[in-house]
Amino acid sequence: MLKKLCCFVFLGSFAYLIRYHFLGRKCRCKRNLSGRLVIVTGASSGIGRALAEELARKGANLILACRDVKKAEIVREKISVTTGNSNIRVSELDLASLESVERFSQDILNTVESIYALVNNAGIFYSSPRNTEDGFEETFQVNYLSVFLLTLLLLPAIRRHCDPARIVNVGSEGHLHAWPFPQPEYHRVFDDSREDRFRAYFYSKFCLTLFSWRLASLSENSNISVHCVDPGSAETSIFRNFPPLVNKLSKWVQKPVRIFVVKTPHEGAQSVLHAILSPEKPPFYIRNLKEEEEIHCRLSDPLLGITLWRMSRKMCGHRLPSAS
Repeated sequence: MLKKLCCFVFLGSFAYLIRYHFLGRKCRCKRNLSGRLVIVTGASSGIGRALAEELARKGANLILACRDVKKAEIVREKISVTTGNSNIRVSELDLASLESVERFSQDILNTVESIYALVNNAGIFYSSPRNTEDGFEETFQVNYLSVFLLTLLLLPAIRRHCDPARIVNVGSEGHLHAWPFPQPEYHRVFDDSREDRFRAYFYSKFCLTLFSWRLASLSENSNISVHCVDPGSAETSIFRNFPPLVNKLSKWVQKPVRIFVVKTPHEGAQSVLHAILSPEKPPFYIRNLKEEEEIHCRLSDPLLGITLWRMSRKMCGHRLPSAS
């Protein structure tokens, strides 16, 4: 009996160490963010919520930019009570509406002096294709186009920060699977299929990573550094449309395996936290708290970056100043 118990304890400890090595690493940065403003999009659940709580513990002034204001207010109150940080406010932001992005940005520029970090965390995955009120496919707009607009509109306030400021875009290894560029068929409603839903997501994340690379190059000699973070697969509501996880029985069957291959929201937030807290300038692409060497080989093609920038500016129209 004792031998079996010892064997069980050994196997359990070994499994825990394996899981910790691949999934459970924590950001050890001790930096205090007291007095620094951080904006986190999609902070009402998942990685965004976990990140907001971690940042609140570090003393940051937070703006939770969320589509569902009521839900975000409940989260704000809970984080404030848990961390003792009352410098948290909620502001409405719907990335499926360019007008909402413009309105949110104007409100921020009118009410804050400077921004230390902008974290573009909100995103969607495997959604049925549909156009937004602006006429763009929702996955493309939410995961990329609105992030492009939001970031450029808030740049003046980010540039005003006296210390080096950071823009952190939450990406995905899915960007590695996008090849043709541009793919205008994913800018508008496309034929619905499993393959096209994946391709639309991969394409949106490639655009986000390419934009981040281009902006990082343009900001090289400024006070702003730009980073992409792959948080890995985490148990969040982003999978709410994914068939294998919508079915409760299927999800239950997968549970024993998912414990060892899927992160909790707090584990998924650690690499994003590192990009914000690191006292030294972090690498451009971060995964599992370290520089990720495997990024899309086409990111360094300057023609692609310029093409995407011009295409995106045209899509945003009058909402961007001519100098952007």
